[in-house]
Amino acid sequence: MVADVAPFSYLLLMEAGWRTAPLGIVQACSFAPPVIGITSAILLPVLRHRNMIPRRSAALPIGLTLAMVGILEPLFYWI
Repeated sequence: MVADVAPFSYLLLMEAGWRTAPLGIVQACSFAPPVIGITSAILLPVLRHRNMIPRRSAALPIGLTLAMVGILEPLFYWI
């Protein structure tokens, strides 16, 4: 539940205070989605291989899709 709400609360906080936030913090936060996406793309197949994710579960395709979104999303605001 916290993971679902965190991006929205982050957006609200950054909308309210992005003008006063130091540039280094804003730049570091912009690298968070690709780091999480790459980590998820690496860990999910490993967990599936070790049978920690059930074979019939939809967790792997959903997780990999979200990982790709996390990797590609920053391209739109870095350009």
